[in-house]
Amino acid sequence: MSSKPNVFTYATNELSQDAIICYMLEWAIKENESIDKEMHQVGKKFLSSLFEKCGKKLEDYETLEISKQEEKIDVLCIVDRKYHIIIEDKVFSSEHSNQLTRYVEDIKSRGIKDENILKLYYKTGEEYRKEDIESKGFALFEKKDILDIIPAQINNSIIAEYRSYIEQLQTNADYINQPIEKWDTSAWIKFVLEKVSKIEGINLGKSITTGKGQNSGIYFQYEKIASKGVAFYLRLAFEEEELQFKLENEGQQPTKDLGSNFYKLIDEVNKKVGGSLIVEEACKRGGKTMIVAKIKNAIESKADGKIDIDATKNRIEQTMRIHSNIIETLNI
Repeated sequence: MSSKPNVFTYATNELSQDAIICYMLEWAIKENESIDKEMHQVGKKFLSSLFEKCGKKLEDYETLEISKQEEKIDVLCIVDRKYHIIIEDKVFSSEHSNQLTRYVEDIKSRGIKDENILKLYYKTGEEYRKEDIESKGFALFEKKDILDIIPAQINNSIIAEYRSYIEQLQTNADYINQPIEKWDTSAWIKFVLEKVSKIEGINLGKSITTGKGQNSGIYFQYEKIASKGVAFYLRLAFEEEELQFKLENEGQQPTKDLGSNFYKLIDEVNKKVGGSLIVEEACKRGGKTMIVAKIKNAIESKADGKIDIDATKNRIEQTMRIHSNIIETLNI
């Protein structure tokens, strides 16, 4: 049975979401209560929740000024010409180019005191760099917060569809209750955040690539091997559902022969420690970065296709031990 068409399955970019944020805030304007009391309450609850996220209480207000893309700030909401609410809106991407700091400095340059600036990071995808966002004074507003402000039953068809879309995003990110083959990038990111990041000794990279196809994944255990003039690291590749051993060189490109030698070393160490990992050679040509080997049984599933978390964490730990053994051997 097909699902009901939803405009937000097509309107997925940040500008579309900017519009929804502005739309909900506009309903909080007092004069709009006479048009639609239900939507006015949604708008007020949204506005109030933004204040609460920033540790403040929304008092009675008279005016709201709402703008989109003012000085590149996604959404700016000014309450009674006193409180300036900066909303940085993200769908799947993350903060870049020092955006958040620049936006705050822009508002301060208008003579607004820091205590009157509310900083919100509105994210409907999974946010990998939560600590970085919070360290810049921004409060995260996530899917669960959106669902809290929009009633399960609402007459406004636009907001009803938006809620349905957010519910679907939340379902998509549920890596525990759906088969691995149905995971999208958000499920992988949530798995990394909640499970992989807790593995003892793991050193995750600072970002996750979220491109389609073979571009999505995260690197970890990045170590330089001075004797070989390369960096040697691991990568969890989402689409391929595998772990990869990779080489990188800032200067000369690693050769195919070097990659083949690393594969042999990986295979040798794997056999030495029990050989439970299925190691496949992957080096086909030289390059600045290259995959030298793949662990094809890294992501373990149960009979129903859902992830076996403990077994998968064990595979990752085994791969890390191989990596560590090689690093120690070559850096002696």
